[in-house]
Amino acid sequence: MDDILVESAEPLLHSEQAVFEADRAMFVASQGRPVVAKPWECGLQRRLLRLAFGSHEVDAKLLLKKSDKNELPETLGLLAEYNGWQPIKDEDLCLVRQASDFNRDELNSVEEVMQAFKVWFAFQHMPASVGAALTRYGIGEGPPPSLDALRELLTTLNDSLPVPAEDSLHVLAAITRLRGQESVVTLEKVRMALATWYLHVERGQTPPLQLAGAIHQFSARQVMNGARAAHDLVNVSEDSNVREGTFRSNLREVTTYRLVIVVTIFAMAMFFACLELWMGSGGALKTPDGPVDDPRCEAHLRGLLYWTGLSLLLAAIGNLATVAGYAFPGSLLHLPEGLSTWVKTCLYVVAAMNIVYLCLHAVGICLVTMSSPHDCGMVLWEMCHFIYIVLPILLLAAACCAPCCYYACIGAKHGFDRHQADQALLAEQP
Repeated sequence: MDDILVESAEPLLHSEQAVFEADRAMFVASQGRPVVAKPWECGLQRRLLRLAFGSHEVDAKLLLKKSDKNELPETLGLLAEYNGWQPIKDEDLCLVRQASDFNRDELNSVEEVMQAFKVWFAFQHMPASVGAALTRYGIGEGPPPSLDALRELLTTLNDSLPVPAEDSLHVLAAITRLRGQESVVTLEKVRMALATWYLHVERGQTPPLQLAGAIHQFSARQVMNGARAAHDLVNVSEDSNVREGTFRSNLREVTTYRLVIVVTIFAMAMFFACLELWMGSGGALKTPDGPVDDPRCEAHLRGLLYWTGLSLLLAAIGNLATVAGYAFPGSLLHLPEGLSTWVKTCLYVVAAMNIVYLCLHAVGICLVTMSSPHDCGMVLWEMCHFIYIVLPILLLAAACCAPCCYYACIGAKHGFDRHQADQALLAEQP
């Protein structure tokens, strides 16, 4: 009879002990976070994962620096970066919020949002030894673990190094928050609770190679975004398919950028065209700059420069009309059949103007390279040398080097920001 009473009382005693331990853990957790573990107090796996999180923590710091306090909970949407850029399930996001919300104020502090980033990274990247240890101690699906079992589990995950009792209480408090009113806990919730402890390690300075890798990834991504934006800027074929009232503000913004670019290019083309016409007509040669050995060379270069300027003027006007018809707001993309033939003819004429201009440019390169300032005059030859040789080289170099320069500028600025954020994180440690 006594044995029966003892056996029937054991579940009740176990339940009361579990409730007592949970209440004690919640009380300890309400007093604040545990002391951050020193690197030499942690196992190898924890230290390696903490080191890997360094650059991601800097990213989170930079993000929160630009965010308003009212936008802090929304920044958790960027946790997808640690999920292979896959969207996070609502239930996983809810678990991260519950595990990181110490004072239950809906993550309204920067510390709690940073903790959420840390918890999710640990949850996604904890080594396989965590799962093996959970299986070994029978912790997972079922009733919440006891405080003693949890302490043994943490010691095992810490490579048998001692773990403060306060850490076990905080993990148990996280499990209690995650399970809510349920009497059992799932394996996923236990792993999420362990993630609150796994990376609670003192951070060191981010290694230079890791910092350089993060800067390279950011700069390369910005260059690709710039190339994509440039493609969208010149791709006018989809603008006319935008329904009325849909993305109109974005379309107007793109149209404004196109207008600025087109006007700038047209102004530069008109400037060089007028300059070439003026030089080709002899406007700069009212006073001879010196004796000319070969008058025919001077006449050839002046005439070529004049016709090059004239063809550039006509090509610029034709290109401006073509671009305006297509891009503002794309009226040439949808024309009646009767007008489409005339439009095509005009486009062929504009294309012919551009071809003539390029051919004159090729002839100019040959004539300039085969002549000298003594033969044709210093002013005229230098002008032709600039128009036919120097200017194309500069434009080609600008087109080729622009992505590299943009990459270098973005990398330098981002590298400085990352270094500042890294130093700020080190200074903020207790």
